[in-house]
Amino acid sequence: MSRFFFHVRQGDDIEPDLTGLDLPDAKTAQSAAFKALHDLRDEMAVEGFTDWTLELADEAGGIILLLSVGDLPPLAVT
Repeated sequence: MSRFFFHVRQGDDIEPDLTGLDLPDAKTAQSAAFKALHDLRDEMAVEGFTDWTLELADEAGGIILLLSVGDLPPLAVT
C-alpha cells in the first residue's frame, strides 16, 4: 500500500490533506480523486468556491494528477 494525498487548491491558497489515504496503487488513487472531485463539488459551491483544483500527490509529495472542478459537466438543475 502507498499513501496518497488529496489537496484542494484555489488560486494561490491550498488546503493540504495532512492525513492521506492508503491505497494499493496510483490507478486506484486516481479513481478516488475523481470521486472526491465529484463529492466535493457541491460542498465547495455552497461555500462559494467555484474555481478550484484537486491535486493528487504521492508519498514523496509529487503531484501525479490535477483535476479542475471546471472540467466537470454542470450540475443538473432540479
